Order: sequence, then structure tokens, then C-alpha cells
Amino acid sequence: MPVSCIIYDLDGTLIDSADDIAAAVNRTRAHYDLEPLSVDHVKAFIGDGVRRLLERALLGMVEDPVMRPTRCLPKRWTDLDEVMEVFIGEYCLDPVIETKTYPGVAEALKRWYEEGVAQVVLTNKPDPIAKKVLETLGLAKYLDVIIGKNAVDEDGKPVPPKGSAEVVDYILYQTGAERDETVLVGDDRPDIATAKAGGIRCVVILGGYGNPEELASLAPDLDLCVATFQDADALLQRL
Repeated sequence: MPVSCIIYDLDGTLIDSADDIAAAVNRTRAHYDLEPLSVDHVKAFIGDGVRRLLERALLGMVEDPVMRPTRCLPKRWTDLDEVMEVFIGEYCLDPVIETKTYPGVAEALKRWYEEGVAQVVLTNKPDPIAKKVLETLGLAKYLDVIIGKNAVDEDGKPVPPKGSAEVVDYILYQTGAERDETVLVGDDRPDIATAKAGGIRCVVILGGYGNPEELASLAPDLDLCVATFQDADALLQRL
């Protein structure tokens, strides 16, 4: 079945943004007199949006106790909105200091654009930051739709969230693509969940930010699991 629409995740799929996210997390931790975390430690917390990132990195609300930071905000802390405001303020200062595209990304997006394939970014990164990053890296010009966390449509109405069947329906409506000709490319659990909910195929990149063993166990089709973005692009060309 030919591909007429590609939906990409952003962090860990198109871009390696872990250094800049970790820097903003650590400036936020410093704001609350907490010691910094390593980039790899923060990378393990990326993928489910800013709120979950900060719940893990500052409150220690982790699935795996081994990953809990040594020092966190006290359990009585309840104002996560304040923490989010501090983090977003830090991250918005310049979210593209160390962030870079993965090898082959710009070339692939340009080629698909020239071939008339609709391309969409669907991410849990806050919508204004996602758009700023994509503009700065020169990728936005190849994209038909960019949907970040808390995005709104042209009428100011909320766009359905990542992970829902409705957001896939929204993308199909916006691009005019057929469901069976649409593929999602991502590197973590929310990407697989979105594809399953929306009834579309999912190419899973095991070399991104997600746990590769977990992703392989969740992937609906192991034949669509690859190591890198370049492998994903080559696979898309064969579908």
C-alpha cells in the first residue's frame, strides 16, 4: 500500500533534543536547590509531555524506583503548575542550542515534500516550542501540520491529544489522506498507542529515547521496527 501521509514524532525521532531538555530540567532543579541530573537520566523521562517529565525529574514519580533521583521536591509539594512555568521559561529561552536533527532527516523530509506526500509532526512537546524548534532547524517548511501539546485549530478549538483516535482522524481530515496510506513514525510508547488507537501503521525506531526491549514487545509488527531514522525512511520507501 503506498504512503500518502507520514506522521512523525519529534524528540527522539526527528531530533536529538536531550541535551537542551536536560539543561532546562537542571536549571529548574537548581531553582529549587536540587542537584543536576545526567543527560541520560533525563532522557529516560522524555516522551509523555512536560508534566510527566517534571513529575519524574523533580517529584521522583517514576515507574522504576531505580530511576528515582536521589533528591526531589518533598512529597507535600502540590504546585506542579509553578514548576512547569519555571521549566518552560527556562526551555523557551533557547531550545535549540545543542538540539540537532538525526542523520538523513532534512533530506528525507525534503524528498517526501517534493513527491507530494503529506507530512505531519505530532508531539507532546508544548505546541509553541515545537513550532519554534522546527522553524529554527529548517524543517517546518516541509510540514503540512504541526501538532504539539495543547495545540488549537484555526478556530481556536483544542486539537485532540496525542494518543487518541481523534487526533489521527483530525490529521486525516487536514491532509486528505487515507487511513490505510498513513504511517506514524516514532520512538516511544505514546507513538505506538496513537497508531493503534487511530488504526494506522507504525514504524518504531528502537534507537530513540524509548526502551527498545519494551517497544519491541509493544510493537504491532516487528517487521516495522528499525534502529534509526534512516532505516525508517528506507522502510517507508519500500511500503
